[in-house]
Order: sequence, then C-alpha cells, then structure tokens
Amino acid sequence: MNKKMLVFGFVFALLAGMFTTAQAVTVPLSDAVSTTVPTVSGDGVFCEIFLGKGGGYPAPATIDGITPNADLLSPVVDFPSTGNDVSISSSFQAFFNNTVYAPEAIQNLNPSNFMLRGTANLKITQDLDRNIATPEIDIEIRIGCDDGHYLVVGSQYLGDSPDHAFTWYSYSLSFEDEGLYPLYFLFSANAVGITGVELQWLVGSSSWQVLPQSHMYQSLGTCNEQVLFEEYAAGTYITDQYQSQGAVFNVISGDLQITDANPLSYVPVSGDRVFADPATAPLSPDCWKSHSLNQPPKKSPPQTISPVISSTPKTSGQP
Repeated sequence: MNKKMLVFGFVFALLAGMFTTAQAVTVPLSDAVSTTVPTVSGDGVFCEIFLGKGGGYPAPATIDGITPNADLLSPVVDFPSTGNDVSISSSFQAFFNNTVYAPEAIQNLNPSNFMLRGTANLKITQDLDRNIATPEIDIEIRIGCDDGHYLVVGSQYLGDSPDHAFTWYSYSLSFEDEGLYPLYFLFSANAVGITGVELQWLVGSSSWQVLPQSHMYQSLGTCNEQVLFEEYAAGTYITDQYQSQGAVFNVISGDLQITDANPLSYVPVSGDRVFADPATAPLSPDCWKSHSLNQPPKKSPPQTISPVISSTPKTSGQP
C-alpha cells in the first residue's frame, strides 16, 4: 500500500468516526409513569431556579433537598427565544425572554451562577416514530446550552457536560411503547460571559423543533376536556360558552371575566388571557391560566375569584 492510500484511509476512518450516530438508548415501558396517553395538550415544563449553584458539571446532588429561589411553569424550554444566549449581566427576564415571564423574586437579577432544574412527563406516541420498520418508537432529543447540562429520560441517564460555549448534545432514544415518560434535566450557568438553554426533538419526518408544550405534562390525571379561555376576547364574561364541554360557570363573587390584565402575575402557558377579576391582584404569582376538567390546578386561586362549575362534566369524575 503506498503512502497516499494509507493517508487517505486514515483520514476516511477519522471522518467516519466523527459522523457515526451513537447507538440509541432503549427506554423500556417499565420507565413510563403511565401507559395511558392523554388526549389533551400538555402543560409544559416545571422549572426551578437555584441561585449560587452554577458552574461545572450540574448534578442532582448539588440541589437535592434545597428550596429553590424561584419556580415557574414554562410552555417550552427555549431561553432565550430570540437567539441562543444572553449576557449574564442582563436579567432573568431577558434570559426567559418571550417564552415565559420570570418570577418577580428574580426578574431583575443577573442570570449568573445559577442552576435550573426542569421536570415534566413526556408523551410518546406511535406517530412520532422515525423508523417504522421496527416495533419501537425511535426519536432523537437534543439540548443546546451555554454552559453545562444533565439529562435523563425515563430512568435512563443520557449525558452531561461542564462549562462551555453554546453547544448541541443529541441523543437517540428507542421507546418500547407508548406512554408518559419522566423528563428530567439540569442546566448550569457559570458567572462568566453569556448563557442560554434550549430543548428540541426530532420526530416523525419533521426537522428539529423545540420540544412542544403539547407533549409535556405535569399531571397523570385522566383529563379529557380542557378549557383554555383563549377562544374569547378580553372583557368577555363566561357563563355557558363551554357547556358543550361539560362546564357552566356561575360567578359567586368578584368581576370574573376573560382578561389580559396583570400579565406578570400569570404563567403564560396558554397565550395571554386568563379567567380572573382584572381589578383584583392575584395572591400567588404562579396562578394557572388554564383549567382542565377532572384535573384541578396545583394551587387553588383565591376564593373570591373562583368559578363554580355547576354542570356535570361529560367525562367521569368531578372537575
């Protein structure tokens, strides 16, 4: 073999190695928290922020048992939504950008030296499969970050990384069957330069896209109907508009209506409108913007602005 052929073969081998797709991680059905696939759209991802815990490889043990400085429910993980990153000398509102409002407690603080923990239940269905020739449901998931990450799906550890410039990390997954599977990730920002994180997936015949709210759930409840209050303009009074879905609203106190007032006080998981009294400041900054029949909110709103659902839902159980 002459020298040219030897060099060519060596370079080709290197290139082949660089572009080899990693073997898919098998996610068994036993990892699913539920084999019942919801028929309504999801809630999004629950995010907890821990100040002073950033830098290096993020690890669960670093924050286990520690109370977060702030938390929020976000429709997607795309921080910031206008580009890959923001300066650590900016603000958490700049970091969360147009995706979600930052909690008031950290809104104006610098997004520096912190850790973010994200959790959800990921809906996996047959239509997401990228390889119909096999019985498993094959997808890819990737996280882009500046700085570190730690990612688990089901009970399967996928990978992690330390401080670095914005980089994508892709993982191939093979699910045994349909179901809801736990999604857990950590993102760590150090105290230098810029920061940002985004979570995407590659499913079916589509291209890479932000992991959608429709496939991330916070509850295992069997919800068959969902009221989002996005179908009507601000100022609309709700009575029997949702009767066909099994809900009639009977206001017993306050001036309840569809409103876009006090936007910083609500988590925008379903657009920019809520069912509330625009003249009443909410008691909690994490009020839910949507109410799923048979699936109550995690935190009850103040009694004076609570609707009474006076009809029997079409689905089993009580709302």
